[in-house]
Amino acid sequence: MIARICGVYLVVVAVAVAVHTVVEPFYHSNDSAALYGEIWGILDWFMALSIVLGIWFAYQMKSSDADRASSGGITRGLAFSNLLFYGFLYVAILFFWNWFMHLNPGAPSPDGGKVLLVWLIVDAGLPLLAGSLGFHLVRESSAVDSES
Repeated sequence: MIARICGVYLVVVAVAVAVHTVVEPFYHSNDSAALYGEIWGILDWFMALSIVLGIWFAYQMKSSDADRASSGGITRGLAFSNLLFYGFLYVAILFFWNWFMHLNPGAPSPDGGKVLLVWLIVDAGLPLLAGSLGFHLVRESSAVDSES
C-alpha cells in the first residue's frame, strides 16, 4: 500500500514538473528580475521528496534484482533498477547543489546561464525517472494486491 501511494506521488510530481517546465516560458518573462519563478519555490520541496523516495525505492529494487540475478547474469529488471538508481543519484547531485545554492543567498554562484542549464537538466530528467518508477510501483503493488 505504501509503495502504491509513493508511486502515485512520484507520477504526480513527474507530471507537475514536466508540465511546468514546458509552460513556464509563457508566463515568466525574461525582463523580470528573478531568474527563478515562484512556482519552482513550491515545486522544489516536492521534487526533493520525490528524489529521496526515488533513491530509496530504486535502491530496494536494485538490491532485490541483484540478489535474483547473481547467478544468471544481467536481467532486464536489474538493468532497469540500476538505471533508475544511478539516474536518481545523478539528478540528486545536480538538484541539491543548485537548490542549496538558491536557498543560501550568500553562497558563491556561477553565472545565471550555467545555473539555468543545470535546472533544465534536472527538470527534464526528474519527470522521466520519477514517472517510470512511479508507474512501476503502482503496477507492482496492484499485481501484489490482486494475487492476495
